[in-house]
Amino acid sequence: MTSELAPYADLQVQNLLIDPAAGWEPGETVTLTWTTVNAGTLAATADWEEQVFIRNQSNNQMVQVQVLPFVDGLDGGASLERSYTFQWPAGLLGTGNFQIVVTTDLGNDVFEANPDGTGETNNASTLNVISAPDLQVTDLQVTSSTIESGATITIEWNDLNAGNVATPAGWYDRIEVTNLETGQKFLNSAIFHDPTAEGNGPLGAGDSLARSFTFQIPHGLAGTGTLRIKVTADRNASGSDALIEVGDGYNAESNNDRTIEVESAARTYPDLTVASLTVPATGRGGTQVGISWTVTNQSARATDATSWTDLVILSTDDVIGNGDDVVIGEYVRSGALGGNASYSVDDFQVTLPLDLDGDVYITVRTDGYGDVIEPDTRDDNEAAPQMLSLEAPFADLDVEAVFGPGTAGSGDVIDVSWRVRNIGDSATTTGAWSDTLYLSEDAVLDASDMALGTFAHNGALGVGASYSVVQSVALPGGVTGSFYLLLATDVNGQVFEKDLEDNNVGMTLGQIEVTPAPAADLTVVDFDMPEEVEPGQEVEISWTVENVGEAASRAPWTDRIYLSQTGTTSGATLLATVVRTFDLAPGATYTATAPPTIPAPAPGDHPPPA
Repeated sequence: MTSELAPYADLQVQNLLIDPAAGWEPGETVTLTWTTVNAGTLAATADWEEQVFIRNQSNNQMVQVQVLPFVDGLDGGASLERSYTFQWPAGLLGTGNFQIVVTTDLGNDVFEANPDGTGETNNASTLNVISAPDLQVTDLQVTSSTIESGATITIEWNDLNAGNVATPAGWYDRIEVTNLETGQKFLNSAIFHDPTAEGNGPLGAGDSLARSFTFQIPHGLAGTGTLRIKVTADRNASGSDALIEVGDGYNAESNNDRTIEVESAARTYPDLTVASLTVPATGRGGTQVGISWTVTNQSARATDATSWTDLVILSTDDVIGNGDDVVIGEYVRSGALGGNASYSVDDFQVTLPLDLDGDVYITVRTDGYGDVIEPDTRDDNEAAPQMLSLEAPFADLDVEAVFGPGTAGSGDVIDVSWRVRNIGDSATTTGAWSDTLYLSEDAVLDASDMALGTFAHNGALGVGASYSVVQSVALPGGVTGSFYLLLATDVNGQVFEKDLEDNNVGMTLGQIEVTPAPAADLTVVDFDMPEEVEPGQEVEISWTVENVGEAASRAPWTDRIYLSQTGTTSGATLLATVVRTFDLAPGATYTATAPPTIPAPAPGDHPPPA
């Protein structure tokens, strides 16, 4: 028995084309054409839909997704020409590798079959089209005639668009230069092509853009030897790209660079060195001394610079270049220095610093600010340091006298006076320091002493000069006994005294007797309330307070009413508080009332608190 396939429809998409075929410009009208064929033997009578799907595979962005109706059916063996027209997008969406798919009977509205069993799976046709730029660097060359260390050179090249569409945006070209002798990449830069700038525009397919870049080769060994110059189109200095580039059968992102190697010749430079440094053996801070030295250009090449500065440097050790160095003089050289020539500086006056005492070291560094180009020979720009014995002028603050009262009460305000004299050999180098007054039990300034106040002094103090101070200070409350008043001058060490601070503390000749201060003494002298009360009852409670002390009681304070089974406040219930807002003189009284509500306590008597 023979079995044959019953008549069925078999819808297919054939002859899928796009016009123009590639190289689409932003906004250009593009038309897709295809043939919808019923390859089956039975008419497709239902209505169905066809889909146009265009995806940029380079960035996975959708360009078009459009559903088109198909009505009136299609006889078996018949076909119908179809088309879809749209505007091509701008920017990066419009360049890349595009997948174009047209699918008929999108929703499987027509039952389809064929002898191969592909009636439902052969409804789509796919077209892959490349429409993208492909930037390549061509004709890279150095156009400068002199290539040597320190020289400024220009390189030129062309950016060729080997793709089939114009560039949709601007891009950078990256320039990298590496010295193959040292392994150092001394240049990593990028230049931008802005298509929106006046006179510019997109780079069309097959067109070239002339580009150039000028840079300076490093001086000295860093710029001598074989230099590798690499230019990469569509890369910024970090290596990131901006354009989508696609090639037919090759990676268009990997052909963007060109490299050349050139020889950079060595160049002769000046070589300044310091010799014959003369420093006096001794000196006194704040005075001037004469320094002499000679600078020689040990190279055959004269200096290009016609002015530079020699620095006179003082250090507290013989290591020049660490944190204790200070420049104490600057000599400005005027005029270039010929090859193998010298100049001498005699008796150059510098002022020695104050506040330093003992052995110091002085050197001279020629061309201290680097105005002369000496790329590899700066180590000899500095003379060996010479020792100078420096005597520092000093002040010596002496607390000559401290005066205070013989007796006072705790908490009293007292007047204290003191006198400080400079017995050093120079005026103070600062005009501001602080004096602190202390209360001490043992006449020795230590952490146990109580500071009564710190007072600023303003104004420098000359040799033999003094200043006197009178200050009112409050004694601490609650402190009693015998004490000395100590005055410490320059407590923060702001005055240079050449380690002569032992006399910075003075004291009163005798002690001050601090007696207890009169105190208030508040006593409840009367308390009145009903003898019997009920829980929840509001009662009237009154009491009288007398100040039986020798001093007024200063407001405010608070009176509290408690409910207690023991007559103490321990575990008692607080019923009311009354704030006293007026002082109470010695011997004076006041009466206060409160109407608290009695809570429900445990059974028992509740006497007033003791």
